[in-house]
Amino acid sequence: MLEHSWKQWKCLLALTVVLTFVGCGTSEDAPERYQISGTVSFDGKPVPSGEIVITPDAGNSGEGSYSVIKNGKYETAPGQGISGGAYRLILTGSAGNGGEEITEPDQGKTLFSGYELKHTFPKEAATFDIEVPANPKSGK
Repeated sequence: MLEHSWKQWKCLLALTVVLTFVGCGTSEDAPERYQISGTVSFDGKPVPSGEIVITPDAGNSGEGSYSVIKNGKYETAPGQGISGGAYRLILTGSAGNGGEEITEPDQGKTLFSGYELKHTFPKEAATFDIEVPANPKSGK
């Protein structure tokens, strides 16, 4: 059931991204977006595979974003980052397939799902490292 709900979540996210690009304003109206990157660890070890959904928090009218976690690292695509301010991050991590290189975000046993935290980003490119505890609860 968890796998099915993540497929629905991914479809909804993809639709949201498409609608964001279709929008009604011009590119001059859109705020500048900054790339964010960093590492993700779980119980002190790099997360082999996963995803991060990044949404504006209360009072932030900026754009949301998404990133895949591969071998303990993530980064938003150029031009698809955040505009700065308060954001909610929702993370899912998995153990991967035991190989050297992770190529898909949902490989292997789930380590954690729906771990949520809040962070305020500057209005510039930024690095933000995330440590998910062994018994994850939301990091609000």
